[in-house]
Amino acid sequence: DTDDGAPIASKVRFGMFDFGDRHLKAFSEVYVGSSGGQLLLKVIWTDDGTGEKLGAIYRMKARPATAVREARFEPGKGLQAVDWDFELENVDGADFDIHTIQFQPMVKSRRTRG
Repeated sequence: DTDDGAPIASKVRFGMFDFGDRHLKAFSEVYVGSSGGQLLLKVIWTDDGTGEKLGAIYRMKARPATAVREARFEPGKGLQAVDWDFELENVDGADFDIHTIQFQPMVKSRRTRG
């Protein structure tokens, strides 16, 4: 349960991908079917103009029960990019199991060059 008394940090990174489409995309919600403790979602995207990787961290919306069910994350409005990466991380060493994850990209009409 601990590493010599210290919480065990754990994370899962999914890797940069474009969801099979080179159009700009935004995300209003990401759903994770999990059981266990509180999770954070790090959203990583590539700036279309500079190629720089940017990121932001979001806390899982509160859910009262610890049973397996979907948790919701709401990435910031206005974020849009072609290439995205996501990372789930536990809070304070909380134990967790991931059962499903669902990304719902909103594909924009603008396509990038290249």
